[in-house]
Amino acid sequence: MADLSVTRLDLDLMCPEKLSVEVLPLHGRAISLEKIRMEHACDLAVILAEDQALRRSLGSAVNEEPTGESVLHRFGQWCKETNSISMAITNTQGSCVGTISLSHIDLESGSAGIGCWIASSQWGRGFCSEAFDLVLSLARKLGLREVHAKIQTSNAASRRIWVKRGAREGAVSDHKAKHTIVLDMV
Repeated sequence: MADLSVTRLDLDLMCPEKLSVEVLPLHGRAISLEKIRMEHACDLAVILAEDQALRRSLGSAVNEEPTGESVLHRFGQWCKETNSISMAITNTQGSCVGTISLSHIDLESGSAGIGCWIASSQWGRGFCSEAFDLVLSLARKLGLREVHAKIQTSNAASRRIWVKRGAREGAVSDHKAKHTIVLDMV
């Protein structure tokens, strides 16, 4: 069960202004979700620069050497442009191991997307599953009724996370399947 005891969220960079809710940090058993700060952005920059397995799984190449500042800037811009909340996934030692986002938040329709990635050295430890459950709790707190994602059909681990939580799997196109969870059914 997610611990939703909260502190005031700093809305300057990683949260849409319409969502002035007190939500972060969120604490799980093995991970926490926190506002992305510079030290997290520096960890994420190193992961993005050095983790070839992660980059292959994301289908992305690094065209320039990411820095903490560039990562923080890109997350901030993306969050503002897409009405999203991006959070650092930190382990019990406080190290940032990845990120998860509640994206394209539409409070009127009650829907949003969820996206997550972690360093390949952390795969298989349940961190994405735990982060996903915390974000589902956040989505409910925000009054959202549905969350969704387009997941590569080859990404069995991500698809399993969604299916275990009752996701409907939609039509496959471009090697992706749409997954949807209706929150009052979970």
